[in-house]
Amino acid sequence: MVLHGSSALRETYPRRIDARAYVSIPIPVWSLAFAAGVLIALPSYDPLLTFSCIAVLPMLAVLTWRVGEPPVAFAALVAQWLQISAGTFRATASGLDLNDLLKTAGANYATWLSLAGLLVLAIGIRFPNLHIAPMNTDALRSELSSYRYSRVLAAYGLVQCANLLLGGMAWYIPGLAQALLAATNVRWLFFFLLAVTTLVQKRHYGFLAAATVFEIILGFTSFFADFRVVFFVLAVSYLMVQPRIRVRMIAWITLLSCAVLCLAVIWSAVKEDYRTYQNQGTGAQISRVGTPNKLETLSQLVANINTEQFLDGFNKLVERVEYIQYFGLVTENVPSFLPYDDGSIWGAAIYHVVTPRLLFPDKAELTPDRENTVRYTGLSFAGGGEQTEIPLGYMAESYIDFGPIGMFLPIFLLGLLLGYEYRYFITRRRFVVFASGLAPVVFITAASFETTAIKILGGNLTTFIVCYLAFRFVIPILQPWMINSGRT
Repeated sequence: MVLHGSSALRETYPRRIDARAYVSIPIPVWSLAFAAGVLIALPSYDPLLTFSCIAVLPMLAVLTWRVGEPPVAFAALVAQWLQISAGTFRATASGLDLNDLLKTAGANYATWLSLAGLLVLAIGIRFPNLHIAPMNTDALRSELSSYRYSRVLAAYGLVQCANLLLGGMAWYIPGLAQALLAATNVRWLFFFLLAVTTLVQKRHYGFLAAATVFEIILGFTSFFADFRVVFFVLAVSYLMVQPRIRVRMIAWITLLSCAVLCLAVIWSAVKEDYRTYQNQGTGAQISRVGTPNKLETLSQLVANINTEQFLDGFNKLVERVEYIQYFGLVTENVPSFLPYDDGSIWGAAIYHVVTPRLLFPDKAELTPDRENTVRYTGLSFAGGGEQTEIPLGYMAESYIDFGPIGMFLPIFLLGLLLGYEYRYFITRRRFVVFASGLAPVVFITAASFETTAIKILGGNLTTFIVCYLAFRFVIPILQPWMINSGRT
């Protein structure tokens, strides 16, 4: 049967609520996880904290991973969980107390608050989706099978061209810069579409591999090397089309994780020299050289990595992933030396969102992240480059605003926002493949623990609006063109 405009999806979408919309973990698996957690935690300096870091991970799965749907919420929260828990695991492996390892008396406390905040965020995401029936995966796979692969590939290529154009325009139209940069994220929808079409139709894996390599290279040409997003979308795509958890699936995810780890270590080993070349020694977080020169320099730096540099890169990566130290320092200073801000940070974030620069060109510039970090942590960052951005993260800012209890309110509200955005796309009856692909795009903004309140709120809402407009006005034209008409 050839599908037209997802009409078959509208006919077969479940009408009754299914209580099993979320993944469930069998009791034997829970028992094994509990035993493993205990064995890992016992040798640590703080066994309860280590065990709690381990226990939170399956809890996030049962709270946010919906059966047969892209596990975007779970994947985004796992990225944050890793940043919260990495320090604890390193302290366990070193036989040290976390406070001693990170040289702050507040690291343990900040980790407990962050783990609790992550669960609150997950509950907020789940709340709007409590009574939403699971997706009809059979109908979804049927529609993917009907797509004309050559046109899916052509759409991906055209969107990449548009992405480069929009990224360039953002530098020349400051009032629309945030919207244009958010629009560049829509390219991940088409990478998602290419990935799931390849996996369902089980052909043309070479094109998917080429697109993945292209995205990695494109990521490395940016100042911050956001090559990790491609693996985020690739993992979500793969998990979405799997009917059930199997050993083969776990093996592929493990292999994908190893690839991400290897690239991240390489990047950590060369990024200082590479960034210095890009900004020509100015310390600014912008590139002042062309793409061919960047790629040539990057290839030379990577080719010259030796074993010692690789191991040093691994250590730098571990220290970079750990993002609990700043929060720990904040808890030492607030409220002992600085009072709570009574909502000024989140208030400024909301004000920034409701006053777009296009309509309010005289709006004040954002306070640099570095200044806020210096103020609330007491660190000086001597010799780090005056223009280097070092954010505190939205959870630390929530604590600064409302204290250790009130901080969970804005985190829960943020979860509600993400949950309702996810609900909007995942419950669409038409163009459901595209709707499913837009969910990862929206959640990309929530995959970093260090993202500040202003950036996570403003970036998320801007991205959602762009995705909404694309879904309403572009996808209805594009999707029928992609439906197979008898040719491949």
